[in-house]
Amino acid sequence: MRIFDSIDLRHLRALDMIMTELSITRAAERLALTQPAISNSLARLREHFGDELLAKHGARLVLTPFAQRLQPALRALLADAQALVSARPHFDPAHAEQNFILLAPDHLASIFLPDVVREVSKCSPLSRVTCMNPSPGAWKMLMHGDVDVTVQPLFQLLPDHLHDMLFAEPWVYIARRGHPIARPGVDEAVLAALPQVRAILPRGETTGTQPQRVQAQMSAALIPAVVAASDLVARVPGSLAQFQKQRCSSPLEVLPCSDPATMIHMQWPICKNSDPTSRWFRDKIAETLEPFRHHFAFPQNENA
Repeated sequence: MRIFDSIDLRHLRALDMIMTELSITRAAERLALTQPAISNSLARLREHFGDELLAKHGARLVLTPFAQRLQPALRALLADAQALVSARPHFDPAHAEQNFILLAPDHLASIFLPDVVREVSKCSPLSRVTCMNPSPGAWKMLMHGDVDVTVQPLFQLLPDHLHDMLFAEPWVYIARRGHPIARPGVDEAVLAALPQVRAILPRGETTGTQPQRVQAQMSAALIPAVVAASDLVARVPGSLAQFQKQRCSSPLEVLPCSDPATMIHMQWPICKNSDPTSRWFRDKIAETLEPFRHHFAFPQNENA
């Protein structure tokens, strides 16, 4: 290992041992090297520094004034080099101060993000979570490795990055409780023809039945509140509908939709695949969504 063109780290290690033992013989024994090898290292460094470094004083060696000034820096350098070559990827959540970057559509983030933040806060209290909605700038962050993980539909995955499937996201219709038409048992074609709220989903999602009478467009996370207060209906991700129905006070009817389920995946930059910090965060998301997947249980259709 060469630090500079003319200095080999092994020669510096030999010099440090000679300085410590003040004996070429004992230095060679300590390093399990031959005396000629140790003498050769000393000769090379004498030539490089232009100083004797160690001089004979009677029967023993003594450090020159230059070597005395050099010794503390030499030992610090060798200690840093030892720490560097001994380093291994490691993440200690209890003491880490990490900003985890998550990219997720707001309707999904509104459901699982509180649990993720709670788990991260509990296990890594000095860290924080930054959640970003998909956008061209955010996708560039993923491509450049500046995002730890994304949670998104299969069709939105970027090429050349790793991913795992989390769950199958079915589609459903929602309407306010007591809607004059959108009631359990109504034909799906009738639901599709009613005035609707359409979700503006990331990157122009266009799969499934398109509503014929769109009267409002907005973020998917806002739709349940609008539907609950009007006679508009909406086709939304099933997890969002179930979350609103079970955890919120808005009375909603959740009605079946025959559109294929969307596969929700977790994706991360390939450069962070082995990074223990990013992997820990991915594991927390997967752990959080495992009970979520069973809690929001819907009949599964074909992959979309």
